[in-house]
Amino acid sequence: MLQACTFTNSRESDSSPTQALLEAQSATLENQAQTLAMLSDNQQALLTELRVTQAQIRELQTGSTPVASEPETVGEVKPVAELLAQTEPGRKIRTNSNAKLLLGRVEWVWLDILSAHLKARIDTGVANASLVVATVQQFERNGESWVRFTLHDQAEPVEAPLKKNARRNRVALMVRMGSLAEYVEFALEQESEAPTYTVTLGRDFLQDIALVDVSRKFTQPKVELTLDQN
Repeated sequence: MLQACTFTNSRESDSSPTQALLEAQSATLENQAQTLAMLSDNQQALLTELRVTQAQIRELQTGSTPVASEPETVGEVKPVAELLAQTEPGRKIRTNSNAKLLLGRVEWVWLDILSAHLKARIDTGVANASLVVATVQQFERNGESWVRFTLHDQAEPVEAPLKKNARRNRVALMVRMGSLAEYVEFALEQESEAPTYTVTLGRDFLQDIALVDVSRKFTQPKVELTLDQN
């Protein structure tokens, strides 16, 4: 019986170092797993910062219009009747020449030739303005090139003289937005389906006159043509 007891105690004594070794290895593996998790989190944070930096670089390279952090005070909007005087192409009219317009990514514009309000996409990523049309046809009038076009939601055709020496169908149309009235040169883009936005205004329109806050929409009131009938 003494021999049996001695044998049992010997086996228990031999297993103690093995158990301790397993526990040590388990603790080491757990520490390594925690370290890998921390490295993964750090890598993800670095990737996020890299994407943000790349987006900022692309914005600078495209010459985007500065984004306004706070609304800028806009001059009082005068009745549009004061703006309906004959305006020469290229001339800009504003009620306050020292204040820039604050625009969102989408604004209401009034096109004189259509006598209608349209939603315009304000896009600092494109250079020129465009107008999506359903049909377009060139013709000659008094020795000059003209164009007749229709919009998807307007069956009545409108006519305008083409810009001279233009490679594409380009027309200068009077645009009114808030306190601004300006002739804008549009490229007529014919598409088979109605677009989300018929009008796109690019950097040629925005330069020196507006700040863009892409987080906002419809910052400028609709132009109301309340003309005296007398």
